Amino acid sequence: MMAKHIVLSVFGICVIIAIAHANGNCQNIEGKIKIMHEWVTLDYDFPSPMKRSLIDRKLLIPENLVLVNMDVIRGRIFTTIVRTFKPGIPASLNTVIKRNGKSFLKPFPNLRLNRAGDCKSIQSASSIKIDPNTNYLWVLDEGQVNNIRFCRRKLVIFCIRTKKEVFRHIFPDSVLSESSVLLDLTLDRDQDLTRYAYVVDSIASKLIVVDVVVNKSWLFSHPSMEGEANAGNITVNGETLFSRGGINSISTTSDFKFVYYFSIASFKTWQIPTSILRNRFADSITFDENVRMIGIRQHHAVSLTSGTRSFFFPALEINDILKWYRKQDILTDGSEEEVNLRTLQRLSPTTALNFADGMHIDNGFLYFVTNKFHKFRLGTLDFSGDDGPNFTIGKIFVGEESYLLGTHPKPYKK
Repeated sequence: MMAKHIVLSVFGICVIIAIAHANGNCQNIEGKIKIMHEWVTLDYDFPSPMKRSLIDRKLLIPENLVLVNMDVIRGRIFTTIVRTFKPGIPASLNTVIKRNGKSFLKPFPNLRLNRAGDCKSIQSASSIKIDPNTNYLWVLDEGQVNNIRFCRRKLVIFCIRTKKEVFRHIFPDSVLSESSVLLDLTLDRDQDLTRYAYVVDSIASKLIVVDVVVNKSWLFSHPSMEGEANAGNITVNGETLFSRGGINSISTTSDFKFVYYFSIASFKTWQIPTSILRNRFADSITFDENVRMIGIRQHHAVSLTSGTRSFFFPALEINDILKWYRKQDILTDGSEEEVNLRTLQRLSPTTALNFADGMHIDNGFLYFVTNKFHKFRLGTLDFSGDDGPNFTIGKIFVGEESYLLGTHPKPYKK
């Protein structure tokens, strides 16, 4: 999400120092990454006359398209292109298709339901999550296009099969601030029902809970969600961005008992029980008594996702993705209430992942986006093709399933 990276800051990964313990291990796993899609310039699946007309009217400006987030179900990929601050983006929510060896974006549910200024439509999809149990697509919409706030921020759920909306939550003023920027979300299942969405508000440093059963939302605020002034420089391949942004990455464990999160401008990683978040009457004192820092990362990251045993996040400075073997560290430390971030493995140390982002697991594979976002923000992105593809969607086999399938998911097929 573009806002996500306006907020951009320092994350970390390779060697992570466990709190009150010896230095954690950082092992290498030689993995083979398969690139599914790649672009120098993103391209929509529009007929040529329509595309030419949109470009002529500046309703499509290819250089303003940046692939940021994605999710996948049974190999079908959904993506977001945030259009909060840039013009010329016809659709924010898309699927990815391939024709004659070339990859294209196809608006989802359709182009009409991505129409700017129509509050029934998606304005700027900042994050998406797919529930593989229901085939529902959860979409976080910032409600803003090219610096114009047409609509209130909302959470919308679509049935992927029918392309119909099945739920909508309009975020009330009670959970938003003037500075609110909603960047990411994770889902939580309660008694076999995917009931809660945990939404991060990066600039305002808040965590918002949405209960879809009662269609209500509430918030938590804590110093752990804030950025740190000394952790704002992110250097990727010799180019440096600065940000003081707060919480922006979040994910749930496969037993749905804990949520983990971290901020853009911070190296600390935090844990909070879902039992606290689910309780809309819990106060800040209760949150403070239950939140726990589990480790300090040494590289920057802008995404977090979990499988049935592990968590995964990028390591921007070293162009890699790290696996935190959570189950192993729980065995070492005795319980999840005491676990520390220590057992880390590099997934593909020989491959340069130029600003990895937007990671999700499907059928044993970790899917991810690379988008050279540092270059986009610094104005150094090369659309000539001389610098190779600017945007890719790749996958690497990790042997786990999405956390949303629980602790005993169906077997995957490699």
